[in-house]
Amino acid sequence: CGLYLHTNAHRLRQIVAQCYRNVDYFIAQITKLIPSEQIIHPKHSLTVCFTPPPSLTTMDKYSVMPVKMPLSPTTPYAGVCLLINVGPTMINHFLAEYRRDLAKMKVHNERHADAVHNKVGLIQ
Repeated sequence: CGLYLHTNAHRLRQIVAQCYRNVDYFIAQITKLIPSEQIIHPKHSLTVCFTPPPSLTTMDKYSVMPVKMPLSPTTPYAGVCLLINVGPTMINHFLAEYRRDLAKMKVHNERHADAVHNKVGLIQ
C-alpha cells in the first residue's frame, strides 16, 4: 500500500480523511461514557485526550499515552492518536475495556468514600 506521492496526493488525502473519520467516531462513542467536558480534541488533530484515564493494563494494551495538561496539572489524562490502523473495530474493543475500567473506578471510589466516611464517623 504505497502513497504514490510521485503521481499525486490522492491516496494520502484518502488516508487522512479516514483518520479524521476515525477521530469523529471515537469522540462520538466516548461521549457516551464520559461527559464531553472531559474530552480535549484540538482542531485539525488526530489526537484526543480524555479523563479519567483507563487502567494501566488497558493503556498498555492499546498504546494509550498518559498526558499532563498544563492548565490542569493534577488531573490525569490519557491520549490516543487515531491513525489509519485504528478503525471502528479497534475503537469499539478499546471502549468496551474502558467501560469496564470506569465501572471498576466507580466501585473503588464508592468504597473509598465509604471508608473515609466511616473513618470520619469514628473520629467524631
